[in-house]
Amino acid sequence: MSLQNSLSEYRVTQSSFPTFDNKQRPISFESKNRQRNTHPLFRASDNDSSLRLQVRRFTQDNTTLYASRTTSFTRIEPSSLIQNRLAANVQTSDINFIYVGKVPQLVRAAFQYAANIWQTLIYSSIPIQIRVTWKKDNPSTLGSSGITYGVRNFPSFRRNTWYGPALANAISGRDLAPKLPDALINLNSRQRWYLGTDGRVPQGQYDMATVAMHEIYHALASPRLLKYNPTTGQGSGGVGGYPGLYDRFVVNGSGQSLLNTRRFPNPSKALGRQLTGNNLFFNGTHAIKANAGQPPKLFAPRRWEPGSSYAHLDEKTYPAGSPNSLNTPYFGASEAIHDPGLIVLGILQDMGWVTMPD
Repeated sequence: MSLQNSLSEYRVTQSSFPTFDNKQRPISFESKNRQRNTHPLFRASDNDSSLRLQVRRFTQDNTTLYASRTTSFTRIEPSSLIQNRLAANVQTSDINFIYVGKVPQLVRAAFQYAANIWQTLIYSSIPIQIRVTWKKDNPSTLGSSGITYGVRNFPSFRRNTWYGPALANAISGRDLAPKLPDALINLNSRQRWYLGTDGRVPQGQYDMATVAMHEIYHALASPRLLKYNPTTGQGSGGVGGYPGLYDRFVVNGSGQSLLNTRRFPNPSKALGRQLTGNNLFFNGTHAIKANAGQPPKLFAPRRWEPGSSYAHLDEKTYPAGSPNSLNTPYFGASEAIHDPGLIVLGILQDMGWVTMPD
């Protein structure tokens, strides 16, 4: 069965989807279609709701990936499942890159290698568009990424919650903002890169394919909108008063949601202490199953690291060589990770992606 036939499409009554005016203000419309939706990505709780769909251009703080000073000499190869699907030319999604600047051909080849892996693991009938920029950056940085817009209140979404573009498009079966890429990735042209795709990274070099795998994951994930202000000690967040989908899953060690404003007002120092308390976890069913029945620990050091804190798995819990180390905030030289790992796939499933294996 083809991908197009296997994913039924939800059709709204309007003939077009939201765009942006010349001041980049969101244009909303009412979705009145009450037919039951059978798309496998949909959550049944909202199938029959009449909601106001909003597509809004905004940028969360870029997620930043840093270069560790350590040399790891570790290699995580693609699983046998991925290798078999690649060998059989199985592709259940389409990831495309728009390159900005003089991006070397070997960098492009490494990104295509990473995209080929992801394309065997996630389902979407809508092409995923990612803009990749090659430019000089701080020597401690490998790359960064961010989404370009958020979507909320499509039928079956969690209500009043911002979804990332790639997932929102996959669920809706339409490109909700066709004039915008889904995500932006910046690569540091000053780094000592290894541009092969065999995972055999020489000493002192950083693996471009691993960084591509990492940044593509952030392009797929939905926004995390909570943040910390080191000047005031307060935590706050949200766009238009609403959280990102990622925020919905984060809890502290006592299982308390950071979105519980009775305990942690937004903004407040109480919320700030949670964001910098080294005690945050991703409380999603699939992620917990992938982590031996325990919520995966998130990176939340007592000293807030912009772009890395809260956005990644914990570095010490999932160190170099761990099969679940792809979404950690630091990569060492000679560290190769060419498999997302079950926790990352579980997080994507919890957000709403259909993945293989499911």
